[in-house]
Amino acid sequence: MGYSYDVETGQLCCDICGKSGAIKRRCPVGWCPPLAACPECWAKPEIREKEKAAHVDCRKQSAEYQERAKEERRRIDAGEYLRCSAIALNGSTTKVTFRGKDGEKVFVMSRETYHAFPLLTLASPDDFRKHGEVIEITEDI
Repeated sequence: MGYSYDVETGQLCCDICGKSGAIKRRCPVGWCPPLAACPECWAKPEIREKEKAAHVDCRKQSAEYQERAKEERRRIDAGEYLRCSAIALNGSTTKVTFRGKDGEKVFVMSRETYHAFPLLTLASPDDFRKHGEVIEITEDI
């Protein structure tokens, strides 16, 4: 989600009350997007407590993301291609793009094969082949 700005003044609007003149309140770890809060809303203890509670897992989530990114880089550097996007072609087939150090490769597979791995799991064509047929395509379909 993006931020809202006052059309007349160009000022940032508060995510809580909508009033212009808000200030971005950054995540303590820099993990998630800053909250836009006006001085009046930010002065309310219940708002500050709610915002503090919203960041309780940020450090853990940031560390998990960084580890996943390191593993992705390691595998790509080792010559693997990893899933980067997908689109359902119909009710039973999925077109999947994999990124590697030499570019991208595109494959098709059944919907069931594609869903063998959760979205944030790093997966290569060989990983998917353990769950079903995976066919590389060289022409756009």
